Amino acid sequence: MGDIFVGIKKVLVSGIPAGIAMWVVSFLVDAVIQVLWAFDIFSIPGIRSVNDPLMVLFLLYPILFGIIMAAVYHAVKPLLKGSWMKNGQQFGVMVWLLNGFTSGFIVFSSMNYPFGFNVSAFLGSFVSILAGSLVLAKMNR
Repeated sequence: MGDIFVGIKKVLVSGIPAGIAMWVVSFLVDAVIQVLWAFDIFSIPGIRSVNDPLMVLFLLYPILFGIIMAAVYHAVKPLLKGSWMKNGQQFGVMVWLLNGFTSGFIVFSSMNYPFGFNVSAFLGSFVSILAGSLVLAKMNR
């Protein structure tokens, strides 16, 4: 039973900072995207109002994603060979291909959203997932 708690602690101790890094980086990237290709996310049909209490979950998403990434990183870490930087980059690209690219592709191909939204879906997710992956790799050397 103790091994489970040690594993959970390792995942939380690296996953929460990874999630925070993704959260901060995504806001920075989105700020740049807004300067280049401005759009109002709350005017897009289907997006909840900023006053909706469920929007808190939207802000917690990177933390949850960081924790899940940490659990997967611990599982695949023995397969990654190289420096923490290389391992973080490899893991980040893998996660982005599985999550960021495919999500962005679905949005781009099926919804008539503003160009900046699509740039954020592809580029923003890549940069933020890479940041979270590098935090995980650095903390789990």
